[in-house]
Amino acid sequence: MTDHIERARERLTDPETRESVRLTYYVHGGAPTERLEERVELTGGGEIRVDVRDDTDPQRGGEAAGTVDTEELTTILDALDEAGETLRTREEASFPPDSLVGWIEVTVGDETETYYFDADAVFEGLSKAPEDRPAEERDAPLETVTYRVDRLRTRLLGGGHARS
Repeated sequence: MTDHIERARERLTDPETRESVRLTYYVHGGAPTERLEERVELTGGGEIRVDVRDDTDPQRGGEAAGTVDTEELTTILDALDEAGETLRTREEASFPPDSLVGWIEVTVGDETETYYFDADAVFEGLSKAPEDRPAEERDAPLETVTYRVDRLRTRLLGGGHARS
């Protein structure tokens, strides 16, 4: 896993290759009346696209596009790399029905690797974190990834923050 993420970080440092990097963050699931479908895509070229449907908080929903600094994508990749053991491959991923499942696709050129995680656990950890963010040094790495992605989503769409 880390070799692929490391290649993505290396390509981001070179203006000639940074556009070949893309990170797409997904959260999907929940009980039938509490569904969440979230997709946030960041590119090495500085683009961000967001698409959210949230049955519990319609203010969080919508579609938007904008720009993002390459440093933000690098910071998210750094935290994702630190998450290491908490990330699962498709073969390892198993989640209870109606749970929130997260996955992150990291694309470098024409190669994509996908990492799965328990989004319910990440949102629970964020709900217990202090409000004086940024708190990356106190958060678990996947909490840092989710917090930063959620902050970008909120900047484009407004509405509330990640579920707690």
